[in-house]
Amino acid sequence: MRATEFIVEDDSETVQMALENWMEMESTPQDIQTILSSPESKPYKKPPNIKWLYRAIVPKDRDINTIKSNGQIVAFATDIQGAMNFIQTLEISDDYVIIRKPFNPSDFLLDFTSMYENIAQGAHSERYVKEHEVWMKPTPEYTTAKKNEIVYSSKENITEAKVSIRNQIIDAVRKDGGKPEEYFVRFTGVDKLGFSARQQFGKTPDADDPDFDPDYIGAKKGKPALWFYPLNTYLKNNDIYAVEKPYVWLVRIKPDAWLQPTKRNTKGIEQAPQGKERVGMLRLASVWPAAIFFKPAFDVIGKYYDYGSQHKRHGEVKGAPKPSFFDRVRGYA
Repeated sequence: MRATEFIVEDDSETVQMALENWMEMESTPQDIQTILSSPESKPYKKPPNIKWLYRAIVPKDRDINTIKSNGQIVAFATDIQGAMNFIQTLEISDDYVIIRKPFNPSDFLLDFTSMYENIAQGAHSERYVKEHEVWMKPTPEYTTAKKNEIVYSSKENITEAKVSIRNQIIDAVRKDGGKPEEYFVRFTGVDKLGFSARQQFGKTPDADDPDFDPDYIGAKKGKPALWFYPLNTYLKNNDIYAVEKPYVWLVRIKPDAWLQPTKRNTKGIEQAPQGKERVGMLRLASVWPAAIFFKPAFDVIGKYYDYGSQHKRHGEVKGAPKPSFFDRVRGYA
């Protein structure tokens, strides 16, 4: 082996060790410098396309407005789930909060999680938890915290009203600028949105199917389908099917797509208006209206995780969820 080859291999091992030290919370200032100055860090220095940063803080009876961070960098998560994952790895019993700050690309230093997962061996460990971590410059904005930046409190165990899922969706629709009837909401148990025959209602009879009925939900029959609630149905009702699922998706139908309205007297498939393509049905049923997409003719406007309903304070256990309307109708309650 040539001397130059040995040096490259040694540098790579040094970077891996520095990454592992940071993850184990045993890093030194030299480890941070090693990571940032390494040629291997270059692909991870492009600012991500995000709007907010999240950080978990343990006040321990201190006024959060007086808390300051010191160091070469300040670590944040790119979403609230990453901040939650970090604080849960600490196994602390103290109350904590999660703050949210606007992302400033000019203060971005490193996409640490991506670098760690592609270089370090610890990312392959069974105990590895993704924290969606990025490093920011220690500016006054990022080294301080304010009470009005809190978006989650373990003591109260709710996401504050100003950032509740419902309010976030309303805000997203206003900013996107479309009409309310163009938006739809779906709940899922996993962080994925897509067509799958394994879903409980992964197939639905179309309007020309002998099994079609506007009040029939459909399961395992018909075309692959993806179900959503119209935005107004979601906003006006708290007891709708799958509302207990933690992931909430907001989508907007594409401008050239059309959902055929279906009522009790609907028979057969209708042609879409000129310039549009029929991509599914808008089921105007007697129970809950639903948008049924046979094609992914929508854009994802937002994805949200309902921590307020999914997590309890450390040491507490969530009880069984209350039976939903559908549970009661089916006799499961």
